[in-house]
Amino acid sequence: MALSPAHLRRLVRRDMAVVAAVLTAVLGFTFVVPDAQVAVDSPSARIAVEMLRLCAVGFAAVILGLPYQQHRSVVRNAFVAALAVIAASSAALGIVPRVLTEVTGVEWDPELGFYPWLTSRYLAGLLFVCAGLEWPRLSQRAFVLVGLGVLALVDGILVTADLPTRLGIAAGGVDAGLNLSWLVSLEVPPLLLFALGAWLAARLAVRSGAPLERWLALSLLVGVFTQIQAIRQPELLNSTVTTTDLLRTLSTVLLLVGAALQVHQLSRNRAAVLRLQRRDLQERDDMVNTLSSYVAREEAFRSVVTHELATPVATIQAYAHVLRRSEVDGRWHGALDGLVNEAEQLHALIGRVDEMRELEGDDFSCNLRPVRALPLLRDLARFANALPGDHEVAVHAADLRISADPVRLGQALRNVVTNAIRYSPEGGQIDITGEAVERDRYRITLADQGVGIAAADGELLLAFAQRGDNVDGVEGSGIGLYVTRRIVDAHGGHLEITANEPVGTRVIIEVTRP
Repeated sequence: MALSPAHLRRLVRRDMAVVAAVLTAVLGFTFVVPDAQVAVDSPSARIAVEMLRLCAVGFAAVILGLPYQQHRSVVRNAFVAALAVIAASSAALGIVPRVLTEVTGVEWDPELGFYPWLTSRYLAGLLFVCAGLEWPRLSQRAFVLVGLGVLALVDGILVTADLPTRLGIAAGGVDAGLNLSWLVSLEVPPLLLFALGAWLAARLAVRSGAPLERWLALSLLVGVFTQIQAIRQPELLNSTVTTTDLLRTLSTVLLLVGAALQVHQLSRNRAAVLRLQRRDLQERDDMVNTLSSYVAREEAFRSVVTHELATPVATIQAYAHVLRRSEVDGRWHGALDGLVNEAEQLHALIGRVDEMRELEGDDFSCNLRPVRALPLLRDLARFANALPGDHEVAVHAADLRISADPVRLGQALRNVVTNAIRYSPEGGQIDITGEAVERDRYRITLADQGVGIAAADGELLLAFAQRGDNVDGVEGSGIGLYVTRRIVDAHGGHLEITANEPVGTRVIIEVTRP
């Protein structure tokens, strides 16, 4: 949970006040009881302390330098450079000489590294000042290279030219004890610089909310008290581990804790980002699927409209063909009636284009009411006789009332009879029967003597734009039976397609009776 800047400021102040109070009490106790000072001669412990310091400072520098925030300020870059300088100094002056001593047996003069060691703290403090001033505005890489370059140059001059001895400021050596006023003059500037660094790190912690900056402020505060202790008990840079070393180790541990917490927070943030990305991808997939569904339904709607408008037009053309061929034998009267009826049907379908769109909706329904079945089936027979081709259409139906939308059910029945004529040979018989089944059902059966269907195709033919494997060369879209099924379903009925014995297809439609 993100904390407000005011809350963060209170937490940082509280933590720093607690650490300062504890360290003040500890150092005050060592002043009152001088025997409480630690001074243990242990080369392995000294190397372990320096290794811990190197690893912690280096790890913190790497984590602090990660782009875990969009704004990578000059303040953060300067802090990374300061930590890099401290890590390099610890490796060059605290670890390498002791490892070489253990390997070669040649004792290293600790006094030789005292001033280069002190130089690293001065340089780190100056980098803290750069962080406070936010100047110069160098990149992180440039800051680190400049800091390490200056450290190498100054330390090289101090070691190779033996500058402290020539200036007369190393008389007596560190082991013999330096003049107290001289020690104060050497250790106070880093103390003030580290105090400035602790204040800047605290301000950065409030600004960013990152745990590493918060613990870095505590680490630098311990560094301030380390400098105070160094005035009384300087780091001898030999195998002796002192109270000053322990305080510096405590500073290192705090820095290590901050780096570990920062890694944990980065891991949690990354997991949160991944969850958001997965959610965004899922929402995008859902949107794509929804759009694809809309496109598919729009395509289906256009196909249905084309199919349903094509049938009345074909019928009108057929009636017109009959009129053109008819002589004065009375047949033109029926053809003219058919033209009028089909024109009205076409007009009704065009006027119900919006209802055709509803056919593809999940909430599609029909306006059911009690109607007589026999007139509906006789009208279907007249429609079939008007279609092109020479077929015998017979109706045998019980004149019962059914619950139906006559326009929609008539549309479904016309789709079925159109298929029967389309796939039947010339002179073929088409039987339309209607009978009551059970107490509240009415069954309409249309049987032809056409090409028939395979046993496995019955359910398949009811899907959108599906046709049988045995109708190659016969014009059709595979939409009519799909529309029929939707209409029958809206009637609460049942549609079934089976083979007609001995040849042909049988379509069974069952609807309810009022």
